[in-house]
Amino acid sequence: MSSSSFNAELTLSPALVGTTLASCLFGCSVIQTFGYYSDSGIGFNSPTRLLTLVHIVCVIYWTWMVTVAAFGKPNEVTIFTPSRGANLVITPFICYLVQLFFAFRLYRFSGSWLLAIVCSVLGGISFIGTLVDAARALNRQSLGGNMNAQYWLTILTLVSGATCDLIITAGLVFHLRKQRAKTKISRYVR
Repeated sequence: MSSSSFNAELTLSPALVGTTLASCLFGCSVIQTFGYYSDSGIGFNSPTRLLTLVHIVCVIYWTWMVTVAAFGKPNEVTIFTPSRGANLVITPFICYLVQLFFAFRLYRFSGSWLLAIVCSVLGGISFIGTLVDAARALNRQSLGGNMNAQYWLTILTLVSGATCDLIITAGLVFHLRKQRAKTKISRYVR
């Protein structure tokens, strides 16, 4: 590399490892969501498909820019490329649409509107908080300087999103196991 102060281990490595892990987790989420949408009989809706495709293209483009286009030019390496900015805005929409779908599935299995509404509200808080944090991140011109953000908003965003996911997961597991137990009993009775 051309600059002696540039350390790829401290800049590129965490970014690429994080992108790789996030892409793997996102891929698992997409596969699971496609499976649930196709099994439910309603089909995978077009806005979610389009957002997913744009998200994947942005991740690939950002990885290409960081590893190939800026190779040997450490001054050109930046975390916030235009595709990364688009990705920051698209991701909350995908997450909220998927959370709403699973909240509806939870309602279908449990029959409880309360659980679905709680999950929708928590997902909405996470959605709005993520958009606000993304807007603040995109307004920053560099990674240096004052990094003071509104930590309460970030923490609220993370906690509400995680709580929503935990309620959905626990609720679906509980009600699917309950449904499965009823199915086994009826098989043995025959």
